[in-house]
Amino acid sequence: MLFAKFFILSGCAWAAETIVTQDTLSLTVGEYSSILFRVSGGKKSQIPAQYSFASSGVAPSGMIFESYPCNKPGEKHCVMLASSDGIFLDGVPRKAGRYKITISAKASDGAGIQRSFTIMVKDKRGS
Repeated sequence: MLFAKFFILSGCAWAAETIVTQDTLSLTVGEYSSILFRVSGGKKSQIPAQYSFASSGVAPSGMIFESYPCNKPGEKHCVMLASSDGIFLDGVPRKAGRYKITISAKASDGAGIQRSFTIMVKDKRGS
């Protein structure tokens, strides 16, 4: 009897961890917005990494950083769950301008990353 042995090896290349968002960074004065900044990439394991987040820079007035987006005017209850791999910036921006912020994330194993973002807030007339 002849047996053929075949092995398929797949490459295991992990992208370096970084902080990303899929939400728009272009906001409008007076309109509620929520931006999720989350950690992406890195080696995946069976146990999800836990991160602590910090921010620096100046966020648009009327917006705050929090672990779940519950800063929506008129909402009495928060229906979102906290994110273990991200942080939200949410609220209603009050002033047009360009805001540069830096998000830092520190994993439970002590590894840290950071990334800067620029948020553009335009007034309702578009400027």
